[in-house]
Amino acid sequence: MNPTTDTEQTFDIHPYIMYVIEPANADLNKRLMDKSYWGDSGEWVDEALQEIKSILFEYPLINTKSEVVIWLNRSLVQLENARDMFREKRSDPDGYGSGTFKECIDRLRDVRKEILSKPSF
Repeated sequence: MNPTTDTEQTFDIHPYIMYVIEPANADLNKRLMDKSYWGDSGEWVDEALQEIKSILFEYPLINTKSEVVIWLNRSLVQLENARDMFREKRSDPDGYGSGTFKECIDRLRDVRKEILSKPSF
């Protein structure tokens, strides 16, 4: 994962978001392609992934490491709250949606760890 910058030197968080959600996207596609095997589990993954994307893709222009860390911390809290609400309000009988949240939260924590290990941008 390497951040890229545009001509105004804003930090591009998009590659990190893609790192977080890409495995869940692949999992969703696998489940939707073979419903005879996976049943309705793709629906739960899809619902969770839509909520995850709505949180992660709402970000401000980021110029400094501290702004990235603030965004990461805020996004982690929002994802954890959304996961808890998902568990509370949806039946998700086999936990596929909750598992999608967990995987994305874990990957976002990995991003935070990587960002915090960098001296600066």
